[in-house]
Amino acid sequence: MNYKDLVGSVKRFWQESSPRIRALVIFGGITCIFLFIYFISLSSRVTYDVLFSNLSPQDASSITAKLKEMGESYRLAEGGSAILVPKDRVYELRLALAGQNLPAIGGVGFEIFDKTSLGTTDFVERINYQRALQGELARTISSLSNVEYARVHIVLPRERLYAEESVPPQAGVVLKLKPGAMISKAEIMSIARLVASSVEGLKPEQVTIIDTNGNLLSRGLFEEKDITTVEESFYLEVKDRLEKTIEDRVQSMLTGVLGPSKAIVRASVDLDLTQFKTSKETFSPVVGEEGIIKKEQRTKESYEGQGILGGTPGVSSNIPTYEVITGTSTSSSYNKQQVNIEYEVNRQVQEILEKPGRIKRLSVAVVVDKTLTPQEQNAIRELALAAGGIDSKRGDVLTVQGIPFDRSYYEKEASAMAEEAERQRKQEMIRLALIIIGTLIGLIIIWNIIKAIVKPARKIEEILPEEVPAPILEKVPPIPPEEQRRKEIMEEIMQLVRRDPQSFIKLLRSWMREEE
Repeated sequence: MNYKDLVGSVKRFWQESSPRIRALVIFGGITCIFLFIYFISLSSRVTYDVLFSNLSPQDASSITAKLKEMGESYRLAEGGSAILVPKDRVYELRLALAGQNLPAIGGVGFEIFDKTSLGTTDFVERINYQRALQGELARTISSLSNVEYARVHIVLPRERLYAEESVPPQAGVVLKLKPGAMISKAEIMSIARLVASSVEGLKPEQVTIIDTNGNLLSRGLFEEKDITTVEESFYLEVKDRLEKTIEDRVQSMLTGVLGPSKAIVRASVDLDLTQFKTSKETFSPVVGEEGIIKKEQRTKESYEGQGILGGTPGVSSNIPTYEVITGTSTSSSYNKQQVNIEYEVNRQVQEILEKPGRIKRLSVAVVVDKTLTPQEQNAIRELALAAGGIDSKRGDVLTVQGIPFDRSYYEKEASAMAEEAERQRKQEMIRLALIIIGTLIGLIIIWNIIKAIVKPARKIEEILPEEVPAPILEKVPPIPPEEQRRKEIMEEIMQLVRRDPQSFIKLLRSWMREEE
């Protein structure tokens, strides 16, 4: 059956079909077209994934321009701050763009000097250095955990001939914080010191820091009256970290013993933020002769020689008119020794500097998700005491209670999530079932159409005689004129059958009725 016969058969089938058959044919055709389009779109659907997010407008523009140049398909999301690319190309494109220094995080860095020109003037070199320094500082500040994006502006005055005419450099920093993030005074001070240490001659108090809402974050940061506020903020952060560390230690231990989500631990630390400097001077007496000699003095006197003893003392012996009694001559000696030693007093000076941050008191509360027996409560108490470093002599407090947790809210949420997942699963199954049923219906309808078109032609071919092979015809003797005429009529009938088989069938049926 050739193309023309097939088209004619289709036309006759459509004309002779009832309205119900025609409706089924139309419905099946539309279903097949819809399924064909659906499967084509499903097979050609591309899944996109995030290439970069939280981009500045400058970085997003540079990346999209580069993707267009590379001939890559992309999509924008989150108001243009995120770029999506085909999922199988994410990592390859990240590496390719990294080789092009993209994203540049809002500014160019020292890679600006990778391409230099011989005709570059000193002014251009100075401007490029300033741009590179600003870009590198912006990248460093943007890497902080609470900062989403940063821009840095630096004013580098020209060098003056006289020192009294020189102007100090200045800098400004604009911070865009991440949603819900807070930045402390200590972090602001660190950013100011970072910028100051990166620019020659720049002092931290000459750095101005603001956020994207216009709030001045560096107000009075380096004034004397505000140093205490900054230190208190810093020590409050230390307090929070210390409490978190103690909670994690006790919580991890109880999780290993009781299982996950079976205990809750909370800690409260009272820190001593005062700073003490104590001077202690101790004096101790010298014991025995074991001491440091400060002063030593030795005196020694001696005398040896002849001497006359005198008479009787009184008036009579000294008046010339009286008789004088003469004395007798004798020998004499004299020795005297004196030692004076002054020792240095034992003196001890001690200076003690106690830094702030000493733990004054620690309070820990532990709640277990069940009713505890006295033995279990004591065991958990001993474990918490050791893990948390709790000292009763210091006045620390530890409380352990066993109270079953109220998990009704979480169970309700989990049930709702399970119901939603089941609903989505059912919808997916129904969608797949409809697709399969529609496909089967379409195939059945197409099969019936083809069967209805091909079946009459097969019946006609069964009625007509088979063609005689050419070699056999050559051996047959010449055909008489009557037989030739009959053969021509048969050929005309066959041509009529090929052109319009339905009419021929009707003609045969009418002949059969006439013979009956």
